[in-house]
Amino acid sequence: MKDFEIETMRVKANEEHEKCLTIEKELLTLKSQAADVEAEKAKLGKQIRELRADLINAQDKVAQKKFKIEQLKKEIVSRGEIDKVRQEKVDALQSKCK
Repeated sequence: MKDFEIETMRVKANEEHEKCLTIEKELLTLKSQAADVEAEKAKLGKQIRELRADLINAQDKVAQKKFKIEQLKKEIVSRGEIDKVRQEKVDALQSKCK
């Protein structure tokens, strides 16, 4: 009877040992996956920071372009007014000459 009990305990011990090995393998796999996720998270964080910096630069460039466009519009209007005044002077001179 004792031999049977001893053998039963050995079988249970081996089963428990196998369970422990399986759990350890799963744990190592999960730790590896967690490390991969953290690495990917860090990579994505870096990409987000770079994209934010690119966005800010693009927004600055757009603002500068808008400012330049407004300046050019004002210059065009100003030149149009100057041309109008010149044309009026030319017209006045032409009418005097007639």
